[in-house]
Amino acid sequence: MRISSKRLGNGLAEMTVEIEPAELQSEYARAVKRISGKARIPGFRPGKAPRSIVESMFGKQAIIGEALEHLVPNSYDRAIREESLEPIDRPEVDLAEVEGIEEPVVFTATVPLRPTVELGDIETISLTKDRVTVEDGEMEGVLNDIRRSRAELKPVEDHRLQEGDMGEARLSIIAGEIEKADEKPVSFMVGQNWLPRGFDSNVMGMEIGDVRVFDLDVPDDYYDEDLRGKYATFTVELLSVRAPELPELTDEFAESVSEFKTVEELREDVRKRVLERKEGAADIELRRAALETLVARSRFEIPDVLIERHAEEVLKGRESYLTSQGVAIDTYLGSVGKTREQWQEEADTEAREDVKRTVTLVEYANDQDIEVTEPDVMAEIDSIVAAYPEGERDRIREAYRSDDMKNRLAGRLRDRKALDALIEAIEVTEAEPEPETEAEPEPEPRPQLERTESGIILPSGSKAPTSAADSD
Repeated sequence: MRISSKRLGNGLAEMTVEIEPAELQSEYARAVKRISGKARIPGFRPGKAPRSIVESMFGKQAIIGEALEHLVPNSYDRAIREESLEPIDRPEVDLAEVEGIEEPVVFTATVPLRPTVELGDIETISLTKDRVTVEDGEMEGVLNDIRRSRAELKPVEDHRLQEGDMGEARLSIIAGEIEKADEKPVSFMVGQNWLPRGFDSNVMGMEIGDVRVFDLDVPDDYYDEDLRGKYATFTVELLSVRAPELPELTDEFAESVSEFKTVEELREDVRKRVLERKEGAADIELRRAALETLVARSRFEIPDVLIERHAEEVLKGRESYLTSQGVAIDTYLGSVGKTREQWQEEADTEAREDVKRTVTLVEYANDQDIEVTEPDVMAEIDSIVAAYPEGERDRIREAYRSDDMKNRLAGRLRDRKALDALIEAIEVTEAEPEPETEAEPEPEPRPQLERTESGIILPSGSKAPTSAADSD
């Protein structure tokens, strides 16, 4: 067997393979036996019919076709090993016509290869790390979140419905021939209820006595089977509103929500935790910038098939999220002014950048001889398990026993070590402090029960809050 190969660029290689007639003839003889063993040939037991009989019944070209179905894949595998190529997907094979077993078999395979990267210059990378400080307003925001977690719902009259309010309303839903109308008023909390996505934004600002009519896409996993996946019209008549009233920030309150006895102690703990969170975010941003800079300086060969495969995963993830939120894809695209083609292009771009980052980290880890040992993995599992309540720890640890989960965890640890090494290798300076300005006092927050999107940062040893909605 003679083999030649060449790199085509863009992560592809072209390999030409010529198989000697003797190999084809041997495989042809085996093909005769396979056909004879499967077919019913009068007068002969399975596999015992002479070659001439099999040829006369099925034709030489059919037997050659059977032989090539085995010969070409086996020869391709041998050629890949001999040329030390690393394919990541099936090749495109162009097989020259074979008219008889006295001539060689020639085929060309276009092979998508494992992506490669030529790392750019690292020593000259210079980045500035954000200087981390905690403003009084940020600290007060966290303290207000803690107060919201202990708010009580109080009836209000002259008031527009806002996030965190508990509304009581007459509600009817019409979807085609289906009509749902509760005889009794229903209660719902704006920002935290069972109704489809988009309901809250449509009722915000309503006053007692207002009636609003609007349409929504009901998600496929909605609790009411009759409405799942339908386009429905909602009619809401607001009857009453209860708004959360925040408790005063006193020493007694501080002691009730934490292990601290005074507001000042609570403030100091909150400041410390906000600072830790912001320092963590600054470190993450620094690592992101370092990796992006290295990616921009590097050269890649990535086969399109890998980008296409990852882009499909990106789109599936986006579609799954929209579906879970009860939003149809075309409705979303219309709301943001995009076409399906633009959405696909965005997914392709995101996929390409994701692959570049992954390949760069792998190559840098190899370049730095970074390894992850079994003790490293077990220590990471211990750290993960320790973050869960004691009653959940055995279940979580069991989930990480599989080789697949351990391999994934090892990959994340290797990436983390590679990023740490990259930060050590580049020049990092800290940003100069900004000139001090007199901070404006933060206005009294709008009371609400639910946590902010960034999450409530409770002080160490804090007690679990009891929701006013639960006690109501």
